[in-house]
Amino acid sequence: NALSILLSGGTDTRDLTERLTSLGHTVTKENATWWGISMDYSQYDVVALHYGTNEVGDMGNLLASVQNNDVGVVCFRCWGANDTAEFLGITSLDQEGIPDNLDFQYAYERENFANTDTSAFDIVDTSHPITQYMNLGINDLGYTYMSKVAFLGASTTVLANGADGAALVVHDTLRVAITPYYGYPWSAEGGYEEEETALAMQLTENTLQWAAGMTIVPVPIPAAVWLFGSALAGLGWMRRKQTV
Repeated sequence: NALSILLSGGTDTRDLTERLTSLGHTVTKENATWWGISMDYSQYDVVALHYGTNEVGDMGNLLASVQNNDVGVVCFRCWGANDTAEFLGITSLDQEGIPDNLDFQYAYERENFANTDTSAFDIVDTSHPITQYMNLGINDLGYTYMSKVAFLGASTTVLANGADGAALVVHDTLRVAITPYYGYPWSAEGGYEEEETALAMQLTENTLQWAAGMTIVPVPIPAAVWLFGSALAGLGWMRRKQTV
């Protein structure tokens, strides 16, 4: 299903617009600080926050819309929206009150510069719709960077870990998730995801569909097929709003 996505804008050069539209979705990009009490989230399927985004202007209105099942939220390593992620219950502040909920494990660890396999994505839970047709254990997403959720919210479940901590986290009762995708398209400035695997793209799509309240249709896919992006065309989706 093609989704209607409200994408947060910001001052950072990273931009998910091309990435999301390439998956067939309609994207409306706005500065999140404009999303006040009058924002009608029900016209969208998903709100997407990403690295470098601004905080949502009225987080209470967004939370109410999520609680009413009007919209779901997907955080693409939304380092710049830590307060919003914490307000939605997907992360929590540490004891010092420092909103450093999301961190990134680099290909070379910053502290000792030891090699780290950041493409290793360890799926630990396949009971959730996002990962239900994926393989437990180490999977390759092809990422140069892997996210880490440093402080988990009380009502969350970790579906997969990266090299240094939780990378895919979902809320237990709300349609809110954090994914490991960096939100940085290939360009002269970056190109961090140029080796992204088909499984990684499927992970993004599953997360968006789940957050939108869709039902992911069970389609058995042989392990070898994950190697080919063309396999994504064989997946079907059936729209159904979830009731939480």
